[in-house]
Amino acid sequence: MARSSSVKSHLSYEQFSAFLADIKELNAQKQSREETLRKVEEIFGTDNKDLYLSFQGLRNRNTH
Repeated sequence: MARSSSVKSHLSYEQFSAFLADIKELNAQKQSREETLRKVEEIFGTDNKDLYLSFQGLRNRNTH
């Protein structure tokens, strides 16, 4: 999941838009990392669990 195009190809337009909105909220420090992870997990759903795990790994790596 290094590139957003990889994520975009697996999500609907609505899911991808919601994902980007949550990332913007996180970057603007308007929501916590935990809240973002929870919302992203909901957006990705069970069909895209692999994407969620990749995203979670990236977020964890970027906080150290």
